[in-house]
Amino acid sequence: MLQETQRVIATFLIKQAGLKRSEARSGAVTLIQRFGPAANLNIHLHCLVLDGVCQRSAGEPLFHEVRAPSDAQLQQLLERIITPIMKCLTLPKAI
Repeated sequence: MLQETQRVIATFLIKQAGLKRSEARSGAVTLIQRFGPAANLNIHLHCLVLDGVCQRSAGEPLFHEVRAPSDAQLQQLLERIITPIMKCLTLPKAI
């Protein structure tokens, strides 16, 4: 699930920078938190994602900052993340 989330966000950022996936990389750090404030089970992710991408080159990498996504773009990203995760979680399990 985390891998799919990061793939969708990285693809969005790379496209926003006007580059292709083969030309750039994004970066993120994720903390998986297992408990809520009352020590109750509450598995969730905290993600810090770069606000741009690094373009691959022969020399030093070149950072391309991208603008913040609009509300509509955030909604599209959320749908692109939720759909495959829901499919994964609801697939019938083989016995």
